[in-house]
Amino acid sequence: MSCVRNRHLILASILLCWLIYLPGLYGTFYFDDEPNILNNSALAITEINFSSLSQVYNSGSARLLKRPIPMLSFGLQHLAHGFDPFYFKMGNLLIHCLVGIGIFKLVRILIVSPVLKT
Repeated sequence: MSCVRNRHLILASILLCWLIYLPGLYGTFYFDDEPNILNNSALAITEINFSSLSQVYNSGSARLLKRPIPMLSFGLQHLAHGFDPFYFKMGNLLIHCLVGIGIFKLVRILIVSPVLKT
């Protein structure tokens, strides 16, 4: 598969994903968003420094792992746009699109890897 074809496939996938999720970007918070975002005062940071980022990173309460990376993302999104659900959902969609690109590239590398062909 050529590099240009890969790019077109990635762009088409992102566009399709974007079109599917676009109506939901304008909704409100749902499910576990209230306890994890709206009622989590640690997310309401006003500046970026080690103390505030550490506070946000450790603020999760979801089961054993406590979701530190999503909490950090939520804190930074709050810093930029407050508790507007549109920007939380937009950030989530962008992160998932980037992860999808990464997975596509990883699978592509694994498919053409000479180690797997032996």
